[in-house]
Amino acid sequence: EDFVKWRRECSYKPRLCDAGKFTIFGTQFSNDFVAMIRDYAKNNIYARPGDGERKIFVETITKDETAMTAIVHGCVYDTVVLYMDGGIYDDKVASSLSSWTMQWQDGSWRWINYQIHKKVYFDNLCDS
Repeated sequence: EDFVKWRRECSYKPRLCDAGKFTIFGTQFSNDFVAMIRDYAKNNIYARPGDGERKIFVETITKDETAMTAIVHGCVYDTVVLYMDGGIYDDKVASSLSSWTMQWQDGSWRWINYQIHKKVYFDNLCDS
């Protein structure tokens, strides 16, 4: 829940996003996420509370206690509207079958990889 709230807040206020809260700096994922958030901040791209939502449905979690990692498989249904300078920038409805790789570090799970296995627009893969 904290992770989902953090990701949502980063889309509302990219300039205030603490990318290190749930990522590990230096990983490719962290570098890509920071670049995206910086691009959003630079170009004044943001979401507004109440204008869509990103629902995450967890299907399975596979843990590797030796590597201190977990792979979460699930579905994302995203209706969040992104704005740029007050006008609509992206209002596509998207859903994706995805997996997130998490690593245990400093007492919490950190996001180190994200993979989209299938993505569609204007349909909900999470209902099937």
